[in-house]
This record gives sequence, C-alpha cells and structure tokens, in this order.
Amino acid sequence: MVARANSAELQFVRDLVSEARTQRESWARTWSDAALESEFESAALFVANDKSGAFAGFALVRAPGNMWEVMLLAVSPPHRRTGTVRRLIAAIDEHRSAGLSNASKLPLALEVRADNLAAIGAYEKLGFKKVGRRTGYYDDGVEAILYRLE
Repeated sequence: MVARANSAELQFVRDLVSEARTQRESWARTWSDAALESEFESAALFVANDKSGAFAGFALVRAPGNMWEVMLLAVSPPHRRTGTVRRLIAAIDEHRSAGLSNASKLPLALEVRADNLAAIGAYEKLGFKKVGRRTGYYDDGVEAILYRLE
C-alpha cells in the first residue's frame, strides 16, 4: 500500500476526484488537478482494494513533521460503508508503527467538512477525537472540524 504509486493507482485517484467533482460532491471542489498532482509528489498514497481486487478508496498522507496528516481520503460510491475507511486507516497506522520509533508515537490528524456527516461518523467510530474547528474554512463558508487519533 505504500510503495511508489503505480500509474493505475494514480489514475484511480484522478478519476475518483474528477467523478466526485462531476457529481458536485462538496469535498472534491477544493481539489484542483494541480493540487492533486502536487500531493502525488509530497504525500504517501494508500490504496484500498475490494475483495475482487478493484480499487475502492485511497488516502494521501504526509508524514512526519510533528504529526501524520491525512491530506485527502476518499472512497468510491459503490464501496462506501463497506469498511474501506477502516482498512485505509489501519494501513496508515501499520505504516506509522513500522517506521521510526518516535514517528509511530506521533498523532494522525485530519480535517473534515462539518457537513460531511458520513465521514465524521466513520472517523469517530475509529476513535478519532475532535480537537478543533476552522470557522468558514471552505470557500462556501462551511467549517472544517479537526480530528486526531493518538
């Protein structure tokens, strides 16, 4: 899941974000093609597959500074509510634990749109705790909720 991303994985990410923009999913509006390509250069890509081996979701994670940070996590519509987020977070956590001993102790952080109730529910179920808010953070005025997993 963490080896250098291959072209099929990168294309899956591009296609999923593009489709989400087409479907007017609010989270995808903030991710331009240029921003996504920039993350490919600086973040680790984790990809989850379904039982048939098809791509189900992904996470782009920057690590470590003073924390591990999930920059973007998305699941394709047919794979939502199937445990894909749990598998992605578990893979990130496994990677954190396999790294430098001090890096494994750093928290995993993310932010989520306050109106993305499905994502909020998934993160809280996995043990993420609210640690802050950014009022009016997104271009449409929706606030961001900051979460951490210690």
